Order: sequence, then structure tokens, then C-alpha cells
Amino acid sequence: MDQVLLNRANIALSLGQFDSAIAAYDEVLKVNPASGEAWHNRGIALAHTKRFAPAAHSFGKALSLYPGSAASWHNRGLAFAELEQFEQAIRDHTRALSLQPRLPNLRGDLVLAKLNACDWLDLAPERRRISQALLNGEEAIVPFGNLLISDSAEEQLQCARRWISGHAPTVPPVWRGERYHHDRIRVAWVSGWSLPRTRSCRVSTCRSRSSACGYSPRSAIARASIRPVCKVEG
Repeated sequence: MDQVLLNRANIALSLGQFDSAIAAYDEVLKVNPASGEAWHNRGIALAHTKRFAPAAHSFGKALSLYPGSAASWHNRGLAFAELEQFEQAIRDHTRALSLQPRLPNLRGDLVLAKLNACDWLDLAPERRRISQALLNGEEAIVPFGNLLISDSAEEQLQCARRWISGHAPTVPPVWRGERYHHDRIRVAWVSGWSLPRTRSCRVSTCRSRSSACGYSPRSAIARASIRPVCKVEG
């Protein structure tokens, strides 16, 4: 019975129905309070609703049952970082790193927590490890985090490509080399800056022959996200 409830909770989580998932995990834990998977995934759902203190507690319960889960150490570290408890985040990320050094973005999340805590110890060697991991095609740090520690355009491109491949669906290209013959010149752009309104773009032709549009997201900051559904293992 508890497995049926757990499956229902996991489905709600995968669909982004976080409040329903939390309620379902609570039902699972009433029946089986020793379910490390339920505690871990409940923490993920709580983090997605920005309830980071309860999320950290939930990951802690998972760790009390499965202290060898690198994912739970990492996720609790991310929750502590959101709470600006950077020393605790550093400890949790360090523990996760000792268990699973190649966990996606873990090394980068550790460096970012250290920077927030003004801890510069071992920054240079950690930076070199992240650089090498990026050049090897590994997901070592989130793109905007990498901008804080690297001025290499090549590394940033690799980092962004790797992040996009894991977080955005692959879609066919909109343009396949066709030639268009519009009556008006059309200019469009996407801005990474957070702007109160779309800024105009000057086009060197008369207004009747051109049009321009732009898009700017509300925030240019890509924060480290709580990891997706993960089955806790001992």
C-alpha cells in the first residue's frame, strides 16, 4: 500500500504538482516513516515551493536513514544555501563530494557557497578542477555561477551548452536556411538583463520598411536548482 502511495506522490512531483506531492508524501510517511525516498523527494517538493527550512529538515530525515546518499547531502546543502546558512551548506556539499565527486554541479555549488561565506581556501585548485570538467563536457557548475569564477568564453560556452542540454527539450531549428522576401526588415532579440520594459532598437531604414521586437526575462540570474526526483540508496 505504501508503494502505491509513494508512486502517486512521485508522479505528482514529476508533474510539478508540488503541494499535492507534499501531501502525498506525508501520507506515505504516516504509513512508513522509514521511507528515505519519501523524505528525500518531499524535501525536493518543499524546496520547489521555496519552503527551504522544512526542505532541509526533510533531507535531514532522509540522511538519518541513508547517510550514504550524496544526493541528499547535496540537496540539503542547496537548501541551506538558500537560507544563507553557507557554513552548513559547505559542510553538506563537502560530504556529498566525498561520496560522489562527479555529481552534477556539486563542485560548483560548493565553490559558490564558499564564495558567499568569504572562504577562499583551495579556490584556485577547485577552479582548475571545474575548468577541466567543463572542457570534458561535464556539468560542473551553473552558467551564471561560472561567470563569477571564470573569464574564459570557451568554458562559458561549454557550461551553457551542457546546462541547456539537461534542462531544455531538444526542438527542431526554426530556420533551416530558407530565404525570405518580406516587405519589411524584421529585427528581434533576446536580452539577458532584467528590464522594466522592452527597449527600442534603432534600425537604419525608414519605419515603414522595418519593425523590431525584443524580449527580456524578469531575471537574468539562473539559480542553482534543487535536484529532481532521486531514489535514495543506502
